[in-house]
Amino acid sequence: MTRKDDDGKAITMTFEFGDDQFKFLISWKVQGEWPLWFWRDIWKYPPLAEAELLKWGQPNTTIEKVADDLSFAAFWAAYKNSLGDKKKAQKLWELMPDEDKIAALISLPKYHYWLACKNGIEQLHATTYLNQRRWENDYTIKKN
Repeated sequence: MTRKDDDGKAITMTFEFGDDQFKFLISWKVQGEWPLWFWRDIWKYPPLAEAELLKWGQPNTTIEKVADDLSFAAFWAAYKNSLGDKKKAQKLWELMPDEDKIAALISLPKYHYWLACKNGIEQLHATTYLNQRRWENDYTIKKN
């Protein structure tokens, strides 16, 4: 789950659900300071199951389901046209916390779309994407 704070900085929550048929919430990690009203709402109407959380909505908040696979192989495949030194990229990936891996994977479709719209801009080497934390860039396409 991602939203912008009062300063425009992205803040996130990462939820982990069980593997049983109900997929109940088993843990979560919070990054950034969420407003008090948000905590009241989330505890008032708790999203105990994955299906319920994916339906839950708040203003200016996006919820994205992330693949369970945070392996380097999943990143390398999703990065497409993987350029650069694969071994160096793998070392970088393995040193990253899970929150950064998730953010990097979520950003890839936006990054690829942005590249497609910006003719002539080459895709970065995977090591550059990881080293420079390029998943934090804004890949919004502005309409003219």
